[in-house]
Amino acid sequence: MRTTVIASAAAALLLVGVGVVNSHRAARVGNDVAPAPRPVAMESMPPSATELGCHAGWPVVIDGMTTVIVPGPSSIHETVIAWHCVDNQGRHPSLIRALQGSPGVNSQYRATLLRPAGGLAVLSLQSVGSTVDVVAVAASAGSRWSWSGAAVHQLYTRTVAGVYEAGLRRASAQPCNERVLTASVWTPPWWDAGSAGLLRFVNSSSRPCYVRGYPTVAAVDVAGRVQRFSQTLNGPFGGIVSGPEPPFVVLKPGQVATALMESCTAQGTPGQTSPRRPAPATSERVTVALDGFSRSTAFKYRMNLCGLQVHPLTDQYFGPTS
Repeated sequence: MRTTVIASAAAALLLVGVGVVNSHRAARVGNDVAPAPRPVAMESMPPSATELGCHAGWPVVIDGMTTVIVPGPSSIHETVIAWHCVDNQGRHPSLIRALQGSPGVNSQYRATLLRPAGGLAVLSLQSVGSTVDVVAVAASAGSRWSWSGAAVHQLYTRTVAGVYEAGLRRASAQPCNERVLTASVWTPPWWDAGSAGLLRFVNSSSRPCYVRGYPTVAAVDVAGRVQRFSQTLNGPFGGIVSGPEPPFVVLKPGQVATALMESCTAQGTPGQTSPRRPAPATSERVTVALDGFSRSTAFKYRMNLCGLQVHPLTDQYFGPTS
């Protein structure tokens, strides 16, 4: 579930100069013999942005990867990998493929489990033996891709015939809403108060839910003037630096999502400010809401009123849950 920063193994995969052929017809279930796996084409790993539905040159991102044990007496394993692309329409649906062996020069294409036409954004994938459990969110296409439906579990089982059979989908998690999330604002004691702070959202329900994107935040001064925070991936103090988009964050009961706030006085090192810059005015409170919330919540909180930014929700854990 913890997928904010691409795992080192997945990141290393992006550096491998190998690729997967663009298409493959899986063996039929029954008495058919699975076709011999084909060598990976040098130019197709990861898949091209155009293959994933974006124009050429847009980023291709790994959703996750896992290892599947092939049924039978041998110790052969296959690697299942999910990718998507990101363009000016947003995050596109995912592609999932299986390779025989570990990713590398000698990898061989085995099967395609899910194509972008399936309209699913993969949140995570994990394997148990020869079964892959994919958690994904259904998409609806508009001017930008919208990802706001219920998350589902989709199982794929690797058979002795060499195909991945899809099982029935079942519900996984709904989008989090204001009835199940408890919000708070917190400044770690080792940070420079007023320069940076954390918005924290705890799943206080008994069921998992997921969040994605940016909180809507505004600072209000003593005179009632409102200054809105810009929504940015990252800034001098931190944020998302490992990908081009906000991640999905699945929260089990009691788990926490956080979003970093920072002002112009946040310089990447707590307590470090510019001696030439006069002390800025500060807020009396901040108001916070998430997409789909019917109202915002106000917190008494001091924030320096300059260069205000808020970064995406992540699954990084900071501080106590209460």
